[in-house]
Amino acid sequence: MTMAAGTGLTLGNTGNPAAIAFPTTFVTAFITLNVTSTVTYQSTAAQTISNAPPSYGNLTAATSGTKTLAGAITVAGNLAITGTATLASDIYQIIGNAAGSMTMAAGTGLTLGNTGSAIVVAFPTIFTAITLNATSTVAYQGNGNQTISGNPPTYGILTTATSGIKTLAGNVTVATTLNMTAGNINLNTFTLTLGNGAVATLTNGGSKIAYGGTFTRYLLLGTAVSSTVAPLYGLFPMGTSTDYRPIEINSTDNPTGSGYVSAVHTDAAGVTDVAYVDNGGVAIQRITDMKSTLSTSGGFGGGTYNLDVTFTALVAGVAGNLRMETIAGAPPGVGAHAATGGTDPTAPIVKRTGLTAANLANDFVAGTTNKTATPMRRQDYYSIVTTGNWTTAGTWSETDGGASCGCTPGTGDNVFITSNNTISLTANTTIVDVTIYPSGGVLNLNDFDLTINGNLTINGTLTNNGTNHLVANGSSNITFGNTGNATLFLDQTTDGTTNRLGTLILNRTGNTITMGASLQTATALTLTAGKLAMGANTL
Repeated sequence: MTMAAGTGLTLGNTGNPAAIAFPTTFVTAFITLNVTSTVTYQSTAAQTISNAPPSYGNLTAATSGTKTLAGAITVAGNLAITGTATLASDIYQIIGNAAGSMTMAAGTGLTLGNTGSAIVVAFPTIFTAITLNATSTVAYQGNGNQTISGNPPTYGILTTATSGIKTLAGNVTVATTLNMTAGNINLNTFTLTLGNGAVATLTNGGSKIAYGGTFTRYLLLGTAVSSTVAPLYGLFPMGTSTDYRPIEINSTDNPTGSGYVSAVHTDAAGVTDVAYVDNGGVAIQRITDMKSTLSTSGGFGGGTYNLDVTFTALVAGVAGNLRMETIAGAPPGVGAHAATGGTDPTAPIVKRTGLTAANLANDFVAGTTNKTATPMRRQDYYSIVTTGNWTTAGTWSETDGGASCGCTPGTGDNVFITSNNTISLTANTTIVDVTIYPSGGVLNLNDFDLTINGNLTINGTLTNNGTNHLVANGSSNITFGNTGNATLFLDQTTDGTTNRLGTLILNRTGNTITMGASLQTATALTLTAGKLAMGANTL
């Protein structure tokens, strides 16, 4: 079978649903389609696009219905999707050519991948002249990870339709609608722009996340901005690969200048202790290193806005101690504080109201007015004095061997008693993790109780006797390592809780750990080396 230059083959009738196929039975090796020949699948219903030709010249999916690949194909000329037809790749790849063009007309569709298969199918490759109508739809729907091509100058409607990570391969612009139906989008350091000189719609099928880059939206003068009412002009669905941390802008007065608002979320595990009074006259003690950043461009201006930013992976605390803060500013903070939203202080929605367009361009963090009751993130504290008290600010550094931070550990933090340092309690104390270094690390409870909500690792010395106790919470873990005999007193106030550990691990060769009181373990007792002497106590 041969098709000469400029010839055409139409398969199907534009007024009939009959699924006419490509000529059958011819052997692939004996099918030759000139690069300027054209094959058009034009039935009004579904058709199968044959993979028998070694290469198509020009290929057109026309009229209506879904035209599905029977196998991988090569297009040596131009690829066109016209009428209201949908070209379905199924599990097969379309290979184009640098000299050819790819066009999608209004109302057409292109589906990439099979919803029941994890086989990776990419956007048609090699084409450089690509034109996608603003109402055409490209759906990445493979049941697994896929790459979103940055080759089309602009997508019309872009849909992420199935599970798996959809990763940008370059900057992407969407003219009309972004449907985040399923799966998260890895921005991969690139920018996804929603709206190109005109507003565009976002649909988000249940907290789907864009992370690792910049998410930009075009906002139109005189048009209300909402993060909850369709078309969701004010929702920036940011976060990490696992945590949804949206940025939500809602206008109370509409913008007077059209332009772009861009969002970036930066994940970080730490916190920074501060001592300032914000623009609301409130003293802030600590801010998150995690931040959400907004910037504006292209003439955006005017209007008044409320801003909500969600933070997750914080530690338990009091929601009323949390506020949205800015990193910059003298003083930090813009607009007016509004009560923290959400029911869980570990995933608060911090809020500000009455922001101007200029106020939006800031780095936003969560701040706490009480880092002891509401530490937000666990901070590591290292002892840096030969002898000192737990509650003395000069005792601690936030880095091992670093300078004094002028601060003290909060209840949600981690403490390291370093070698050749003896640290003493001056009051009953609660902490998450404590690690006592070998070679002279000493923690002296000094007639007070130490409540451990996480892990206690004793490679040095813990002074613990009948007048002071370790207080467990039912799942605390204690490990004895290194060397030395020791006595372990657990608080007996609430049997089954304050004297109940998750695990107890003994790894002290040739040494004995003596129980000074009864104790329980919920998960495991591991005797790797050494002895556990119970005496008259109950284990």
